[in-house]
Amino acid sequence: MAIAADKVADAKKVHVQNDLPFDILSDPDANVIETYGLLFREPFRKINIALPANVLIDSSGTVVWKRVSDAVQDRVDPAELERVIRETLDS
Repeated sequence: MAIAADKVADAKKVHVQNDLPFDILSDPDANVIETYGLLFREPFRKINIALPANVLIDSSGTVVWKRVSDAVQDRVDPAELERVIRETLDS
């Protein structure tokens, strides 16, 4: 699942245009984004956006791994994410 500070219509457009295999939670008030500590207040355009992050949550709802980018342009290495998922599933 992805979480975006976009309006529902904008999130849906991104989902359809990119044929994403996961849902996008539209969070225009940034309540969920802020709860997870991912809110970035963009100073120049004066908007709230979500920092790129990967959060692995187990079946009980516990966050077992979290990586939050320091910058909007920073993304996790897919190999690192795959390693973390495999290690978590094996434990």
